[in-house]
Amino acid sequence: MKNVAVLMAGGRGQRFWPHSRFDTPKQLLSITGGNSMIRETVNRVSPLIDLSDVFVSTTEDLFDSIKDALPEIDYLNYILEPVGRDTAACVGLAAIVIEHRYKDPDTTLITLPIDHIIKDSEKFLGAIKEACVLARETGNLITIGIKPSRPETGYGYICAGEEVEKTNNITACAVKNFYRKTRFGNCKKIYK
Repeated sequence: MKNVAVLMAGGRGQRFWPHSRFDTPKQLLSITGGNSMIRETVNRVSPLIDLSDVFVSTTEDLFDSIKDALPEIDYLNYILEPVGRDTAACVGLAAIVIEHRYKDPDTTLITLPIDHIIKDSEKFLGAIKEACVLARETGNLITIGIKPSRPETGYGYICAGEEVEKTNNITACAVKNFYRKTRFGNCKKIYK
């Protein structure tokens, strides 16, 4: 049983404009004042996943910049998206690549956006570990979310259904609905 991480690093970062530009894409920006977002993500997952099992999904235009920023990630662990089609297409392509590479049905694929700020990495990694166990035990897809602090159009919303399982760090619920970056009026309704 192996955990494999795919870092989703293909977006243009329009919400970060004017900081994010073609020559300084969001993946290479330092939002928290420390490392770049992609470096923070690699550092965050490295205690849990061997770097040989970390993949980066990105576009051809961003490949050279990201490869330069992450010299420890093997060239063969880059998944180049032929065209940007958002999260579902990125995850689908990554799943095909990982299945082909590992040929082991017990491999657990962890997809991670690189543009998240996670203040408690230890708690986050604990939740990832438990989510991997739940995924293996149940055969279900597991997604991790947080409760929003305000309505926001730039994020997706997971509407939790009934509780399925509870572990030390997480409560697993069925997903009742998912809204991807919806209008502000919808965000306000969902937030309540």
